[in-house]
Amino acid sequence: MQNCFAYVKDDVIHIHRHWVGGEKTKVFPLNLHTEFHGRELHSLCFISAETKAHSWIATGCEDGSVRLTRYASELGNWETSELLGEHVGGSAVRSVCCT
Repeated sequence: MQNCFAYVKDDVIHIHRHWVGGEKTKVFPLNLHTEFHGRELHSLCFISAETKAHSWIATGCEDGSVRLTRYASELGNWETSELLGEHVGGSAVRSVCCT
């Protein structure tokens, strides 16, 4: 069972994970500064990578932007963030789902 919860406080995303069973293969930093978004974050989605070296999160924001941010295990930190696009009319992105 894998449970993950993320919330924003003081412009920092706080991430709490609870893994039961299985093997822990990655340890992510517990916060991510939101310098890449102009307004508050509403949604976050973890994207599993096939390699153990990199992982991704997709984030949706009040300003309508959607960003993709990469975690590099060799650096032990979030490495890069790219703007994927903006929601129609600039309305807030309330949900992000990755398959």
